[in-house]
Amino acid sequence: MAFTKTQIITQIEHLMQQKFTSPKEAFDYYDTNKDGFLTKNDLKLLLNEVKVNLLIRNVVAEFMLQSFDKDNDGLVSWHEFKAAIKETKFK
Repeated sequence: MAFTKTQIITQIEHLMQQKFTSPKEAFDYYDTNKDGFLTKNDLKLLLNEVKVNLLIRNVVAEFMLQSFDKDNDGLVSWHEFKAAIKETKFK
């Protein structure tokens, strides 16, 4: 199970590379209600897939939301998601 920030990021990168052909495909997959935004619950689904412990999943999802959400609307848009993953190996 992932507990450190580095482990979580590494596992997310690995999942994205294995499961999706593009960042947009990953975004669309986790946008469960297809409204063009990721919610905290959408991020928790992603974290569940990379086996982040249930006890810290909510905290990590909140941290991701606050880090990615540049316009502070409580959601992650495609542009915010794209900017956030720009720093990863998933292109």
